[in-house]
Amino acid sequence: MSLSNQRVVGGEELGAADSDTNFYAARLAGVNQDHVVLTTTDIVNANGVILVRKGVRIDSNIAERILRHKLIKPLEEQVAVADGLNGQRLAERFACLHEKYPDLGHLHDRLGSIALCNELSVKSEFHTMLWQKLTVLEHELPSEFEKGLFCAGLAALLARELKLSHQDIQSAFLAGLTHDAGLLHIDPAILNKNGPLTPPEWRAIQSHVITGRMLLDHLPGVSSAAADAVMQHHERCDGTGYPVGTGEDQLGLLGQVVAIADSVQAIRVRQFEKLGRNLYDTLPYLNLNAYTHFYSVFQAMVSVLKRSGLSQTLVDAYGGVATMGLRLQQRGESLQEAVGYLQAMVDSLETSNIRSCGQHVLRSARRVQTMMVSSGLVRIELTTWLGSLAQEPDESVLAELNEIDLMQNELRWQIRNLLRAFGEFYDLECKDDSCGALALHAERLEDCLKAAG
Repeated sequence: MSLSNQRVVGGEELGAADSDTNFYAARLAGVNQDHVVLTTTDIVNANGVILVRKGVRIDSNIAERILRHKLIKPLEEQVAVADGLNGQRLAERFACLHEKYPDLGHLHDRLGSIALCNELSVKSEFHTMLWQKLTVLEHELPSEFEKGLFCAGLAALLARELKLSHQDIQSAFLAGLTHDAGLLHIDPAILNKNGPLTPPEWRAIQSHVITGRMLLDHLPGVSSAAADAVMQHHERCDGTGYPVGTGEDQLGLLGQVVAIADSVQAIRVRQFEKLGRNLYDTLPYLNLNAYTHFYSVFQAMVSVLKRSGLSQTLVDAYGGVATMGLRLQQRGESLQEAVGYLQAMVDSLETSNIRSCGQHVLRSARRVQTMMVSSGLVRIELTTWLGSLAQEPDESVLAELNEIDLMQNELRWQIRNLLRAFGEFYDLECKDDSCGALALHAERLEDCLKAAG
């Protein structure tokens, strides 16, 4: 098993920088500060040279030696991490997670799935290598480990909501837990970078789904459904996801279960934490993306949230209804302008000789444009009404303004994601001046995004 960094789009393999570099060695050296990490066999490079003898503790110097070589066998098969995670400790981590995010704990408690998380943790019979990966993930990338816990519980709950078999519930739990474990094999300099990623760096990030699938494929007793779900958790029904950009008819159910759990977690933790919003407040986002995942999965997620006992959080983040109305009006007008540039981008792409990445951008641009128009957020009537609140503030509309704010935030994120995909397309497929008009449309779209704040 070679855990290299690569991306597949429309059948093309796109290599990422330093694909043969074993960044996992550096992660093990980090873990070695708190857990003893020993080699269990002689570590040999591709030329048959022994790099590290059996029984040696992996510190930063040993890791640096391993980093310079391609190995015959995967490093994770040749080391052991002492005092790592096990089923009981995993259950304890879930209890801590539910305490940290009370709304998540309330949801699981209300729907009777705390016991499910405990059972799936304590009774798990994971392979030693999988416990090793989870231990390293918790130590080196704690936020990603927390995300895995969050998604594993939600994925198991959704699988139960969908009336799947116990085996599928177990697979959903495992896939949710490990869906980002592949990040351990990516250059830490990329993961820790402040500022926008370059297209090659973004392709390296995308490779984590391939690495994660290879990890599960390699382990005995792991279902192919769990491995497929890890591979597909960034795929979308309209073909705008990665690494393949495949459509709904080629996707598996569990991959979409993990995908929607991953999306809800990202919104709850990255966007809501500072404002005090809870999981129920993700409903406007979900409604905008009703057909992004399998509709049955969307319905299951909505059903779970509506039965959670949680309710909408009213947030006045702008200093009153009048100020909030004006701010949302300005943002709405910027989004109105963006629709025109999206149409121009679609028209240009449809008449251009584009390959796989260009097709991905075209699908994404169509999707964002459709989402913006169908949402009603760019209607002149709405922006006019928002502006009128400056003269006649009405406190009774705060709930509606909160929903508009959340939906506008989602549209801004969708445009930002589209522009990132465009940057990758431009880097790979625009080697001359043939994409000049497209680049201009993208610049104008970026200006609208900046104006939208």
